Amino acid sequence: MNDYTETIPDLTSQSFKQAKNDQFETKSEKILSEKAPELSKFINKETIYRSEADLRSTVNHLVSQTDDIIIDIDEVECPHCEGRGTTGLIGDLCAYCKGSCVVTEEDAESYDPEDIDEVTCPHCEGRGTTGLVGNICAFCKGSCVVTEEDAESYDPEDIDEVTCPHCEGRGTTGLVGNICAFCKGSCVVTEEDAESYDPEDIDEVTCPHCEGRGTTGLVGNICAFCKGSCVVTDKEAESYDPENIDEVKCPHCEGRGTTGLVGNICAFCKGSCVVTDKEAESYDPENIDEVKCPHCEGRGTTGLVGNICAFCRGSCVVTDKDAESYDPEDIDEVKCPHCEGRGTTGLVGDICKLCRGSCVVTEGVKNAYFEKYGR
Repeated sequence: MNDYTETIPDLTSQSFKQAKNDQFETKSEKILSEKAPELSKFINKETIYRSEADLRSTVNHLVSQTDDIIIDIDEVECPHCEGRGTTGLIGDLCAYCKGSCVVTEEDAESYDPEDIDEVTCPHCEGRGTTGLVGNICAFCKGSCVVTEEDAESYDPEDIDEVTCPHCEGRGTTGLVGNICAFCKGSCVVTEEDAESYDPEDIDEVTCPHCEGRGTTGLVGNICAFCKGSCVVTDKEAESYDPENIDEVKCPHCEGRGTTGLVGNICAFCKGSCVVTDKEAESYDPENIDEVKCPHCEGRGTTGLVGNICAFCRGSCVVTDKDAESYDPEDIDEVKCPHCEGRGTTGLVGDICKLCRGSCVVTEGVKNAYFEKYGR
């Protein structure tokens, strides 16, 4: 403790000199100068060599007088790196605090990012990585920033990177985004790799089940064999057997995926065109809420020229409820008064000039006809 207190007279003496010349390098020195007269009363050569009890009392008083000096540390979080001490993905030392994590209040107040020779990397746009799998940027090497000089001299042609010829720069292939087998998700490859690229060297062939579409059916079900990849390995293609896939032609639409004249999505397979073996075995048309349209008798059309049925709209079928509520009186159709519902006139079957072969007309047309030609 004596060693500590012996230094105080020297510090206070130095402080007096600085105060006289009004020269303070830090805020702490200024505070020490203000406290120097008070401290000098308690710290002198005689005080230092008194009893241990007197010495401790003096030191305690000294500490109480100098708390504001001790805790006044001129440090604030570096505004450039936000106190991390590093910038970028690979931990470059901060260009402002040089890794200290903190700066003085004066430096923080004078901070201007424009004064630092750093600009966003033009190759990775400041991310520090490129591609889908986060390859370290070939230009900034992960720093995220470069100098202005480097940015001005940037030329993508100088970087040994070209669009991957296998995935065309997407980094993925297929419908479900499989990582490209050639660039491994980098999106780019070296010129040498691009020149040596041969799709035959990649163990990928068009899926034999979906023929490379990645989907099957009318509604785009993911292919049950390639799972949407569009391709499979040679080995998988060789072992392909449609019998091993739990798919059979839909018994309701016979594999078309639609029913009726207007292409209604099949009520059983929902447009998939196929169903599982179990579903096919359990198929019972009675379980499907469809009955033959009572207006067109399931044809989907009426008349000689195939007018779309006014009740089922070409679906050929309607629900049980619709069939039960069917009333031809509710449909604005009456027998054509000119051809008496035949759709033709004369001996050679000329198409009726009023109904144009529909066999029926609306009530309004019928009334207008009688007004003009009589009954």
